[in-house]
Amino acid sequence: MSDSYVSYLSTELLCQVFEHLNCQQQLTAMETCVRWAQILSSDRYLKHRRLCLSPHNLSPSVVQDLDEMKRFRAYGIEYSLDVPFLWNLRDFLFCEEVALNVEELRLRMSETLTSNDKLHLPALKEKWSVMRSRVTLPKLRTVVMDDPNWVINPIMLQHSEQIRDLTVRYIDKESFVMATGLRPFENLQSLTVVADHSRSFPRLTASDLTRSHALLFQRLKYLKITDGVDAFYFAYKSIFREATNLETLIIHGVDMSENAFNQIDGLKKLKELYLYCRIYQSRLVRHLALPNLQKLTTCQQMAPLSSTPNLKVLHIKDHKRLGGRFMFGEEEKLAGYFKQFNQRLEKLKLERIDLDSTFVKLICSLSRLQSLEMLGVEMEQTAIERVFNSLAELQMAHFERCNLVVSFSYAKEVESKDEDSKNLIGYFEQLRRDFANCYIVDVNCRVIPAGRGRFNMGTVWTDLWGFSVVDRIG
Repeated sequence: MSDSYVSYLSTELLCQVFEHLNCQQQLTAMETCVRWAQILSSDRYLKHRRLCLSPHNLSPSVVQDLDEMKRFRAYGIEYSLDVPFLWNLRDFLFCEEVALNVEELRLRMSETLTSNDKLHLPALKEKWSVMRSRVTLPKLRTVVMDDPNWVINPIMLQHSEQIRDLTVRYIDKESFVMATGLRPFENLQSLTVVADHSRSFPRLTASDLTRSHALLFQRLKYLKITDGVDAFYFAYKSIFREATNLETLIIHGVDMSENAFNQIDGLKKLKELYLYCRIYQSRLVRHLALPNLQKLTTCQQMAPLSSTPNLKVLHIKDHKRLGGRFMFGEEEKLAGYFKQFNQRLEKLKLERIDLDSTFVKLICSLSRLQSLEMLGVEMEQTAIERVFNSLAELQMAHFERCNLVVSFSYAKEVESKDEDSKNLIGYFEQLRRDFANCYIVDVNCRVIPAGRGRFNMGTVWTDLWGFSVVDRIG
């Protein structure tokens, strides 16, 4: 291998080479070149080395060093014949000194680092030389950083202006502020933040949020916050005040103050709202008027509403029941909910709920309902028939892991699980025949006698991660 081969490698030529590489070749070229990095890091050449690919940029005083460096480079090429040449070439170009001195060199890695215009970190955390280099990712739109130790990295900061979808897991409030507040993220539309549950750190406050944060939240259309350590409790209000262009808001947390909840009323562009947190309520809590809201998910508590004219989908999850009455006046709130949309709601999903006669009556009032889904619901078997008889426009019903409560006299006829299962299958088959216009699905449902369900065991609570905790009474 001639040493002149290396001497005349120009920046323009290298750029053209990488433009014509396919994805696998670029990936291979990016992975290695440890050998060249070792050669060019030799102490003998460290002082006078000029790692510019054009020898004309070197001063005459280092011609001898240049000749020796070229021989070393040629040796590196010969040494690399046992492995793909581009493998070594790529790692050589990612040498820090090369990146600093050859300013026109831009390695196009969009197809290598991304799939579907997405960059996933820490997939690159072991390729630190790649993360420190000046690279161009013209197609990059989505960045996922699920390792809290790498939330601040050069690639994300260099391409902040073109990122549209950002997911970041952080370990403390400083890392959150640094990861989202150092750059303007002028085109960011979707932000997902996750508080790392393995760490404990002070709560974020309004004073921790910079002007860059305010501009960032103003641009967002989608915001999801997963906060199992209550880190955002004091920051919710400031965030909601700025994020007036939100169309989707998902909060999966612990607590939310009434002032923060009241601020949601200002998000008039909201189309989807998901609240899985405990809301401290008093007479000062505001009833939400969201004219564009189409989908609402409420968990553990019923957030008060005043006007939702376009609501089509309602998901009620983990609604607590105690001694036949809903807790803290929830029964009245529930009736108010159904009164808001009983002539418009098209899809209702109930998850981990005990249905009493009042709840069933409200479901029967949804005259326009087309889809009904029940997951982990306990109710009387006769309630299903009432629902089907009342909802003439129902097109699909899905029952999964539901407990159907029957009388003791009926339960005595069931002597084994096999007979119980056969009887239940026959029951749903009969429903399919009686209501042929509705597609009915049942998965792992069972019949239980009255007095053995959750109605008499106590209150079924669920923690933030969805695990059931039974608080037995008496």
